[in-house]
Amino acid sequence: MYYQDGLNWIGPEDEAFLKDGLHTGAEGYELLGRRFHDLHEFVFRAVYRVAK
Repeated sequence: MYYQDGLNWIGPEDEAFLKDGLHTGAEGYELLGRRFHDLHEFVFRAVYRVAK
């Protein structure tokens, strides 16, 4: 387990994705999912290699 700064996932420049200024809407969740994947892709690759 390790710390992830939430500003790496969604920051001030992504304010348009916050439907009420705090919570994301559907497009915001898609953005979060893409960024989560990009930030953790090395883990996904390692798990895939081990599972083969």
